[in-house]
Amino acid sequence: MQPTSKPWAFFTLITGVLSVLPPLAMSSTDMCRCLYPLERELRYNNRLQFTKHNFPINYTILVHHEEVLRISNITRLSALLKSRGEEDIEGSLQRIWLYINKEVMKKIRMVLPEQHPSQRYISDLEGLLKLIQMHFPQSEEWEFPELLQEIYDALMNQEPALWKKVKPKALLDNCCKTMKLLFECDWNGRRLTSAH
Repeated sequence: MQPTSKPWAFFTLITGVLSVLPPLAMSSTDMCRCLYPLERELRYNNRLQFTKHNFPINYTILVHHEEVLRISNITRLSALLKSRGEEDIEGSLQRIWLYINKEVMKKIRMVLPEQHPSQRYISDLEGLLKLIQMHFPQSEEWEFPELLQEIYDALMNQEPALWKKVKPKALLDNCCKTMKLLFECDWNGRRLTSAH
């Protein structure tokens, strides 16, 4: 069984154009348009089929402790950043969400044999996250707040201090739930529209 939609069919044509255009700050509406294809691929039925049913029972993969990003983690990080007087907390948390989930998809894909029925699905999710990253304003002067920089550095560490065993579906559940928390899009309206 393959994913119900083909995200690359829509995006492949514009990827080359976007790659040569200077990055511009996007409105929340524009960002939401970029996120909706990912949300569609992360619908519950897809997560269930491609990251649970297609895997052995209780199958887990090893990920960095920081890659288990739940709503409770976002709430805690947001409160800590506010207490430190950091600016652009929302944008910083959105970026760390993106980097974490790019690494999560890479780790899931790396454990899959080439002909595994979930290989294409995970590769498509990876591709969508890369396209979303292209829409974040880029600046050589931009830096994470110190707290999030520590998380980012840990993500890039090939020998982390702490590994966790996590089910692939749980990782995608986290990706979807935290995305809807961090990005103020019309998720419910989008679902109703897509149902018709």
